[in-house]
Amino acid sequence: MPEIQPFSGIRYPRDGADLSRVLAPPYDVISPAQREELCERDPHNIVRTVLSPTPDEAGYAEAGATLHRWIDEGVLTREESPALYLLEQTFEVEGETHKRMGLLTRFRAEDPERRVILPHEHTRKAAKEDRWKLLQTTRVNFSPIFMMFPDPEGRFAALAADALGRAPLVAFTDDGGVAHRLWRVDDDAGIAGWQSFLGAIPAYIADGHHRHATALRWRDEHGPDGAWTLGCLTTLEDPGLLVLPYHRILSEGPSLEEAAPR
Repeated sequence: MPEIQPFSGIRYPRDGADLSRVLAPPYDVISPAQREELCERDPHNIVRTVLSPTPDEAGYAEAGATLHRWIDEGVLTREESPALYLLEQTFEVEGETHKRMGLLTRFRAEDPERRVILPHEHTRKAAKEDRWKLLQTTRVNFSPIFMMFPDPEGRFAALAADALGRAPLVAFTDDGGVAHRLWRVDDDAGIAGWQSFLGAIPAYIADGHHRHATALRWRDEHGPDGAWTLGCLTTLEDPGLLVLPYHRILSEGPSLEEAAPR
């Protein structure tokens, strides 16, 4: 498992339905029309910073300027002390309700050869360049790299139990009907427990290969202290870790004779 550290999160001082107005889906599934709708929904919707309005230097500069202006104006606030964050997501698939837990943390990006963080996808230059330019102008990680790891003894749940016994920091439901609840873990003993638990377990990237590649590039250009990025860690045994079919439709494909097994 990569080295982890607590961090001072930047978040909206909102909750519930008011918070839902300023949230957006992952950047890579937002169409131009949806981006426009989100901007119209609330002038402070996060889509203005996570997805450049235009694919040029001016667009990335605008996203960075918007983010830092919102921080200066108090639209977004930075937590006074560093913490780890537990995230619970409740959602429905084919009429059945599922729940998934994750740990939001600052972690050190590692080269695949070290076998600490294990990728499984090829990355594309255009997507990596987009995330690189946005990181340059904002200096913020907006979307966590989603990683999974084995936990056959159920230690994740045991470590999370104390925080989950308290009222959540925020709770809201997104456009997809997913209910989110977030807790802070900011006591020294709790943080040390998570660091000890995760220190010797390899993690697999489930989503976020381009962001991880961008973090490695940032490290290469800024030195070892620049290797830190944002991740969300969940266990392979979590019942809410679903792997759904990924279908593709080909407009042009091989004939039945060509596709037949030989």
